[in-house]
Amino acid sequence: IVAAARAVLPDSLLVVPSWERIGPGATQVAAAFGATGWRCPEDAAVSPEHLARSVAVTLTEDVH
Repeated sequence: IVAAARAVLPDSLLVVPSWERIGPGATQVAAAFGATGWRCPEDAAVSPEHLARSVAVTLTEDVH
């Protein structure tokens, strides 16, 4: 879905999947396919940095 959205939506539109709704694994896949970023809960059991590195995504503090 993210790849399809990226193909038709302007680059200025943010695609930010919900970590709480789809989970860390699906969020990682979404980032690999072009999601702008993700919102990670403060108490996440999985390291966002580890997930990002494994799909060659650079983390920033905020996507806005």
